[in-house]
Amino acid sequence: MKYSFTAAILLGLAMAVPAGAATFNATDKGGIAGRYESNAYISKSPAEAGKRKGNVAAAAFGMHESSGVLGDFAAFCLDLATTLKTHSSYKTTDTPFSNSFALGGGKDRVQAVFDANYATLDLHDRAQGAALQLSLWEVIYDGTDFDLTRGNFRAKGTRSYARTTDSLAKTFLANAKTYTGPKMWNLTFLESTGKPQSQNLVTASAVSAVPLPAGGMLLLTGLGGWAGFSATRRRKAA
Repeated sequence: MKYSFTAAILLGLAMAVPAGAATFNATDKGGIAGRYESNAYISKSPAEAGKRKGNVAAAAFGMHESSGVLGDFAAFCLDLATTLKTHSSYKTTDTPFSNSFALGGGKDRVQAVFDANYATLDLHDRAQGAALQLSLWEVIYDGTDFDLTRGNFRAKGTRSYARTTDSLAKTFLANAKTYTGPKMWNLTFLESTGKPQSQNLVTASAVSAVPLPAGGMLLLTGLGGWAGFSATRRRKAA
């Protein structure tokens, strides 16, 4: 199913979730693009990523939070040292992440990836969701390299659309590296407080209610509702 935006939701997109809000529970509903949404192969990763190698899931994942803090939202992984649990507790934070690899300057690079690419992203496209996820891991774990084929973190897409994923990730990273425009997205960083620990996540909401480009109308923002997509749950390797 496609995501729909009402006038009320569009007005609400200018709001960011306050950091330090009470702990809340969130449920992983699976990849937005479907059961076999995407895969990636990590050939090299630093200690901060738990030296993770091999196949991992790389996608935009639909999450559900019932208390009203976030509701239904799309999230991306910022933490390869653990797995995404089906049910876990989280808190919002301005200083991600005290429980694992701290982002430091990587927070600005994550912002650039979203600002340069997210408005035209179709989260229902498997290759696009995977490419954005790979781009986020690259800027977190490989500093200012912005290249998935070299450096301390290396990864590539798998499955039939691997070439498309890799090409998109290359474009997304190039866009982020040279981005000098305004802040387009409020990022909400979610730090896992559950035991066992789940992955730390990020979700995005539009800075303003300016109408999105046609492609952007298909994306799911952090505070925009997702409408009844059904994806078979599975435990994620990433």
